[in-house]
Amino acid sequence: MNYLENLELLFQKNSVTQEEAADFYDSLPAFPIENIYGRWKGREMATGHPFDGVLTATKWYGKYFEDSENSYPLMYQKKNKEFFFVDPNYLPLEIVQSFSRSFIAFLFPLLLPFICTKESSSIVRSIEYRNYITTAMIYDKKPVIDYFKMVDETTIFAASEMKWNPSLLQFFALYKDENT
Repeated sequence: MNYLENLELLFQKNSVTQEEAADFYDSLPAFPIENIYGRWKGREMATGHPFDGVLTATKWYGKYFEDSENSYPLMYQKKNKEFFFVDPNYLPLEIVQSFSRSFIAFLFPLLLPFICTKESSSIVRSIEYRNYITTAMIYDKKPVIDYFKMVDETTIFAASEMKWNPSLLQFFALYKDENT
């Protein structure tokens, strides 16, 4: 069985533990920084993290990596298929996790006029994490780092570390959008 099949098996499970997701993450090879650029569609993995379901509730599309100095962690798509970005600096992430997902789904569209941006809000670097040098997205003004590992050339499995809760990781997958 290959990494992609293993990833899909994890997504098919009713519940994935933090340990299962971390073990899978650790089994993967590093993701080369030169392969990160472009648009990626995201998919959350529920592992008991306080943020489980938040991205889905906001209808998060994924991430966009323009170059090493300009990347966008929160990318969304309008009904007309145009993409736009949200600045995570405007979001009180430490308290959002305590909101119900239905409240987030209701509130998020109302906030969009105030939290959209054309400016990047993160950078991309090669960084050591869990004994590997791999590609990471470092948020400009939030204590958050997303670490990427390679499932295959068009699929990433990521662990997001939040400074206010470093003992739990949020896991998600990214799939290369071939239209970029």
